[in-house]
Amino acid sequence: IESHSNQRIQLLQYQCEIPLILANVYLPSSSLPQSDYDECLNQLSSIFELFSTEGAIILSGDFNRSLFRTNSGDLKFQQFCQTHGLKTASGTDDTPSYHGYNQSTSRIDYIFLHSDSCSTFGLTDAR
Repeated sequence: IESHSNQRIQLLQYQCEIPLILANVYLPSSSLPQSDYDECLNQLSSIFELFSTEGAIILSGDFNRSLFRTNSGDLKFQQFCQTHGLKTASGTDDTPSYHGYNQSTSRIDYIFLHSDSCSTFGLTDAR
């Protein structure tokens, strides 16, 4: 699992009753080229393909994109979440982050579970 970690994506694997893979991310901001962000999404897609059968995957961190805005970068992030069946626990997706001494708000930090893992952890209200 360490070979799939880098400065933007860190992976930890826990061997417990339910094998668990924790992926924590700090993805590029919108001030960087979209290709940098796309590369990270491609790496995460590969991680899902490689490890989805190894256990439950929890994906968390600063995604620097929103599930609520409609610019092209955010829409690409939303499509990625939909493609990979990522769900947030109820109540965790509507609290904003504050920027510039409370001058603006957005929601860019998330904790996701793959939809197949929700029942494993008893999350019936994931969205």
